[in-house]
Amino acid sequence: MTFKEQICTGITKAQQRVGVFFRGLAPRSFDIVRKTFTTYIRPILEYNSNVWNPSHKYLIDQLENVQRRFTKRVTTLKNYSYLERLAILVLEPLELRRLRCDLIQYCKIFNNSTPLIRLTTSLFINLLSHLVHLHHFS
Repeated sequence: MTFKEQICTGITKAQQRVGVFFRGLAPRSFDIVRKTFTTYIRPILEYNSNVWNPSHKYLIDQLENVQRRFTKRVTTLKNYSYLERLAILVLEPLELRRLRCDLIQYCKIFNNSTPLIRLTTSLFINLLSHLVHLHHFS
């Protein structure tokens, strides 16, 4: 099972919104840039990421490239490295955000605080080890 098509569709939609933002507005402050990205673009890239979280490096890079290109288009930041641009804009890499989201979901499942899924601890650990095995060999 692969979610490549959904991921590529999300990337395309996010890139379109990036284009609209920079064509329609000359951002004057980092606060506006950050709020625009976190409100209108990042949710497209993160929607339901617990389900489709990519394991292939090229898909991870394509998702991250949306944010990388967005921050690069801020004219006062174009000479900085990607991580420096993120630090200035107070943003995190998307891969780190997906990892945090996954860990939060695992904790909810493990503590039976997810309304849709009630798993025993042993069943959850078996499921998690199976997913890790699939992730390493896909």
